[in-house]
Amino acid sequence: MTSQNTNLSASSSNLQRVIDRLNADRGSLPDYDCEICKNKGFIFMIEDGREVAHRCKCVVTRNNIRNIRNIGIDLDECGFDKYKAKDEWQKNALKMAEDYARTLDGWFYVGGAVGCGKTLLCSSILKSQLHKGISAKYMAWRDEAGRLKASVNNNEEYLHLIEPLKMVGILYIDDFLKTAGVTKGDVNLAFEIINSRYTNKKPTIISCELSINDIISIDEALGSRIYERTKGNYAFIKGGERKNYRMR
Repeated sequence: MTSQNTNLSASSSNLQRVIDRLNADRGSLPDYDCEICKNKGFIFMIEDGREVAHRCKCVVTRNNIRNIRNIGIDLDECGFDKYKAKDEWQKNALKMAEDYARTLDGWFYVGGAVGCGKTLLCSSILKSQLHKGISAKYMAWRDEAGRLKASVNNNEEYLHLIEPLKMVGILYIDDFLKTAGVTKGDVNLAFEIINSRYTNKKPTIISCELSINDIISIDEALGSRIYERTKGNYAFIKGGERKNYRMR
């Protein structure tokens, strides 16, 4: 080996040691514990004999978690272990949610009684996907639908609000169609979002006080798309004095 080759080899070894040391250092980024970047948000590599920093894939996960926290969902209070399944209907709903979280096969729909844990089950599915690095978004129907309908005549603002709902990796719509009265504008908006996700086969989670048959009676094109995508992942929990856990 020539002197020049020896110097190049030594230089490369020294650079690799620097890279290894930098990658071993721990950072302090919040919300998610990443063993790839050690919570720094980036990893170092050697490219063309130089030190190069690349953004870690956990940054997407952190941004998703931060965005969902910012709209009021306490992810620390979500998780399948938080859902206390004592009665048979609870056990069935929990198993369906856990199975869906593992496969993301089709869509997930849970409808029915107020206070029976629909939001907890759906939020727990969403949380499980955030930790897999899938882009995710939470939509509180009443709030978001109001903003979208108010901006319908401003094309730029409308597209800015609705496109993420159509194209995000996984969308959770909470209290779908919950309003004082479902209007034509509500149906048109719901169909635009649902049809886009239906066509592009985007995983979608829906909680609603209505059954899918109720939605079909409002608009068959809308309800039938939801019905087709949620086969095997559909539960409707009928009301009853023991099912509203907020009243206990």
